[in-house]
Amino acid sequence: MLAISAQRRISALARKVVLAHFNDRKGPVESGCSNSFLKISESFGVKFSKNPGFCEIAKQFRNQCEAYEYGLAPFCFDLFVIVDKYGISHNCFITQAVETTGTSELFSGGDKLSRIAAHLKKVIQRRMDHFEFGDDHTGNIGFIGKKMVCIDFGF
Repeated sequence: MLAISAQRRISALARKVVLAHFNDRKGPVESGCSNSFLKISESFGVKFSKNPGFCEIAKQFRNQCEAYEYGLAPFCFDLFVIVDKYGISHNCFITQAVETTGTSELFSGGDKLSRIAAHLKKVIQRRMDHFEFGDDHTGNIGFIGKKMVCIDFGF
């Protein structure tokens, strides 16, 4: 999706913004059950794990990369670790920013959004049979233009 030079520029910005956030606790963060998202530009943000283990965020990164190849997730790149001034490691990766629904309704609802999200879940599970989309609520989906994508590959 992006030239390597653009990815490098965004990666440098991400590290700077994320380190400032952790050192000074600056910047608005959107949080879920196990991860948080810090927007670094209009188009990109950094997803970071609240859990200390690197394996979990690496698995989420791998799953999101695979889902992106199928057109089911935002573009992501650059899995990295930041150590803040307190000596705490934060596991991160860069992901495309998407428009979120702002709701957290279960997919079992009868509204149009829930029906479309339930269909997205079926497509993801059919294409990625190793991935269990267990945290299926509308807060874990987003839109790139009019296209619905999954934004949470944890849980």
